Amino acid sequence: MKPTLSRELALDALMMAVWRRKPDGEVIVHSDQGSQYGSDDWRRFCRLITWLRV
Repeated sequence: MKPTLSRELALDALMMAVWRRKPDGEVIVHSDQGSQYGSDDWRRFCRLITWLRV
């Protein structure tokens, strides 16, 4: 892990959770509303995953 939370780390953690758990229903992601969760990459990923609610 890294000492700071970057958008890459936040996105990697979400993708790892999706890969490991393989959810079969809707998933809700809670964040602390930090800047890494407002990045273009984060938003793009959330739009691609149609069962993900943020």
